[in-house]
Amino acid sequence: MLLTNTGFRISFCLFMTILFALIFLTGCQPLIQAQTSAQTKIPVISPREDKATANTQWSQPTAPASTALTAEDIVAAPLHTDTSSAEPPANKTDAKKPEQPTVKITRSLQPKKPAVKPTFNPADLVGRSHSYVSAQFGQADFNRTEGIIHVLQYHQPDCVIDLFIKIASTTDPTLTADAKVLDWAMRERTISQSLDATLCQQQFYERKL
Repeated sequence: MLLTNTGFRISFCLFMTILFALIFLTGCQPLIQAQTSAQTKIPVISPREDKATANTQWSQPTAPASTALTAEDIVAAPLHTDTSSAEPPANKTDAKKPEQPTVKITRSLQPKKPAVKPTFNPADLVGRSHSYVSAQFGQADFNRTEGIIHVLQYHQPDCVIDLFIKIASTTDPTLTADAKVLDWAMRERTISQSLDATLCQQQFYERKL
């Protein structure tokens, strides 16, 4: 009798354990299937769903997304106009006048000094020979003899220069080549005209050969 009760209790406990395990697995099956379907992308069919509905979902092909444009899309789309025949815009730079170069004129504040002409002082010929004078200034414009003095006259536009040379004697007025210049004189060419010594020396310098 004791063995029979013990066997019954063991069988009852096993039955109740199996029953609770089935109930637990049945309740957790939708959650496990949902997680598995999310990873494998396979539709999950719960036990409560109708088999006809599941078969319809599997047999129905997936419709492609509609590519037709709606009225709002047509209005929002920008209008494309053909501008290939339009004239190119005129180049603004061509219409501009060419720039004139700026020329700066710089003027010196100080006036230019006139060039100074060279001069020759007749006093430098004193002691020179008659041949030296002729080689430097050529033949005199006028010659005259007064006693033992021979005068060589060089006529400039504004003055006259006299060179005095001593000759050997009054009986022989010949002027030798080595005769020396003793003195000189400068005077105006016209009596009423004032003498400009610098101008006279410049004109005398221009006679140099």
